[in-house]
Amino acid sequence: MSKKKVARYTGYALGEIILIVVGILIALQLDNWNQKRKAANQAEIWRAAIVEDLRSTQRNFEWRIVYYEQALAFAETTLPALRSKEPLSAEQGWGVVLGAFQAGQIMPFRVDGPTYREVQAAGALDSIGNRTALTKLANYYDVAANDVEVIAGGSPPYRNMIREKMPWPLQRYIWASNCQDQQYNVDDGGFVFTLEYCTKPDLDQVVAEALERFRSDQELQDKLRGRMSQLTIVIASFSRNIQNIEAIIVDLDDPTN
Repeated sequence: MSKKKVARYTGYALGEIILIVVGILIALQLDNWNQKRKAANQAEIWRAAIVEDLRSTQRNFEWRIVYYEQALAFAETTLPALRSKEPLSAEQGWGVVLGAFQAGQIMPFRVDGPTYREVQAAGALDSIGNRTALTKLANYYDVAANDVEVIAGGSPPYRNMIREKMPWPLQRYIWASNCQDQQYNVDDGGFVFTLEYCTKPDLDQVVAEALERFRSDQELQDKLRGRMSQLTIVIASFSRNIQNIEAIIVDLDDPTN
């Protein structure tokens, strides 16, 4: 074989090798671009889901603020009436006794972040937001969420006490009547409750005896005062949580921080 043919075949071979290498590099680059695109799409899905989790938490706080404001309003009108010796009509007496019960109502809620935990488990938190947002998210779900449970206080002492002292016929009437309304919320798949003033039952003697018992019970009144303090703190805490969540959402939407 002549040197010219050898050179020509060598050139063909090198050309083939170069084409193969270039093809591989292009394929790798395309695959890398595709993987980045998929990762970016997944990150956007995760980010949107986290924002919706946060919005759901905000809504739950808003409903509970309204609910606990109602409980506090009942408490604030009930305590002075219990400390007073002024005679009350049957209707007024029922309002005080009902208020004493409504002040102890609770609407439990636990802060949860299912999508955040999913992304955390996947080791992909860096993909969903800037460092400021991630720091706030971690602090919220790992610290603030626990604080909410502590502040909300589970079943407060006053709640247990009023249920021990409230005559059962009145408790049964309260649960069977429209003293607490509930509506199903489609967005979050749960019930939203409101505390209501409901019609006086035909149990005037039982109401009068309960009122007299509550008025003579200093411990019950002290616990009610403590309940009012707790409700005030809970309302303020839930309001701060709504603001903190809004700040997190703003940071998640801002890639420059």
